[in-house]
Amino acid sequence: MNYKRLVVGVLTGLLAASLLGCGGSGDKKAAAPAAKAPAKDGVIVLQVAYENNASEPVGQAWEKAKEIIKKKSGGKMEIKTFPDSQLGDKNSLIDSMLMGENVCTLADGAFYADYGVPDFGIVFGPFLFDNWDQCWKLTKSDWYKDQSAKLEKKGLKLIASNWIYGERHTLTTKPVNKVDDLKGMKIRVPGNKIQSIALMFWAQLLPVCL
Repeated sequence: MNYKRLVVGVLTGLLAASLLGCGGSGDKKAAAPAAKAPAKDGVIVLQVAYENNASEPVGQAWEKAKEIIKKKSGGKMEIKTFPDSQLGDKNSLIDSMLMGENVCTLADGAFYADYGVPDFGIVFGPFLFDNWDQCWKLTKSDWYKDQSAKLEKKGLKLIASNWIYGERHTLTTKPVNKVDDLKGMKIRVPGNKIQSIALMFWAQLLPVCL
């Protein structure tokens, strides 16, 4: 298999779907009844918190989303953004949702697996697709709908899974052109089991697969 296909598989598996707290019960923390988004002068406000900088593509996308939702709702709905982990890291945000707080964030299958839907973690894996059409086919499948329904029963609701987050990359002080170049490096990853534990096993197997 060539390395390019690996990268495509990883970035496709990292579909960052939005989450919104709702009623239900979760394995990691019991979910409280859903809290309604607070209204200010009759305007419904949804707080969107994420770890990226506001200048990144995802931050710019949320700025555009603000315009769209204001226009589509006739000014009755509003999005308030909190970039740069202002409201906490991803796990803290998801826990806040399960407590019924008014917040939405960006996450992926690796996190969904930690919150009681283990099979959802597969969408984070490498070598899943050869192109984006295959990816969209999966998100429209009965299997994906079933996993989404299981997640909702745990207290979390997917809002969207139909957009491209961007290519995966590694930020280092020396060039990384192949897997072997990562040898000996300390790699910082998000705090979920798949990325912090399972990824170590994948890294050991990758040189064999390439």
